[in-house]
Amino acid sequence: LICHVYCNLVAQASFPAAVTADGRSYSPQLLQQACNVLVRIDERRLAEEMRRVQRCVAEAAQYQQEEEDLTATAPEQFLDPIMSILMRDPVKLPTSGMIVERATIARHLLSDQSDPFNRQPLTMDKLLPATELQKEINNWIQVKKSEKLQQQQRVVE
Repeated sequence: LICHVYCNLVAQASFPAAVTADGRSYSPQLLQQACNVLVRIDERRLAEEMRRVQRCVAEAAQYQQEEEDLTATAPEQFLDPIMSILMRDPVKLPTSGMIVERATIARHLLSDQSDPFNRQPLTMDKLLPATELQKEINNWIQVKKSEKLQQQQRVVE
């Protein structure tokens, strides 16, 4: 039954990432064991679907690891001051002047419509895009990805 649930939910874009983020119950070995059990009990079609789940979850895990690696080496000004994540869509809060990730402040504003740094009233429509910082972040990401690709090519040679 759990395998059927996983196979049905893997089509949702957020599901593989959610599985990998659950450190309590996820490990690549568990998905492989599930595939092995399905083959053993002659559920080959479901085993193939679970292999697809396994691939999708592995790709999500690799993406999350790359994001963590980027965050670990990112300059401080590229990190969201609330969540310490690499900002992809930075916005400036007009009352405090702080720059944060749009998704982070959006979550905050759902429960408290105030600037978290000075408690002044704030709504989503007041946020100012930090386009220059976003360009800097995107350029930095491209450089880091290019460096990583060059490093991988050197290893292959």
